[in-house]
Amino acid sequence: MHTIKRIGIFSAVKMGAILSAMLVIVPIMIFLILNGMFKFWDVIIPPELLIQTLASTAFWAAIWGGISTGVIVIIYNVSAHYFGGIQVELHMQPPPRQRHEQVDID
Repeated sequence: MHTIKRIGIFSAVKMGAILSAMLVIVPIMIFLILNGMFKFWDVIIPPELLIQTLASTAFWAAIWGGISTGVIVIIYNVSAHYFGGIQVELHMQPPPRQRHEQVDID
């Protein structure tokens, strides 16, 4: 078993921002596509307003998702120092064999 003692803040913030934006935009896009097909909602949104709204929503979701992920990572890094971190079991796998054509011989 290996213990995760520290998580890199910048990589976690980057991933938190990207995932938060996607988790907000993807369901909205699915709803809009289904609404276009089945007319759940009788409101027509102009495309230029829709694009601005989606961009703004994705931007703010990324900002707040990155900030919240950063705070959680800082709390984890401090508490893992005192209480131990998450334990992960890793299995070592041999690297894949290269085919004869992929071997670079000078």
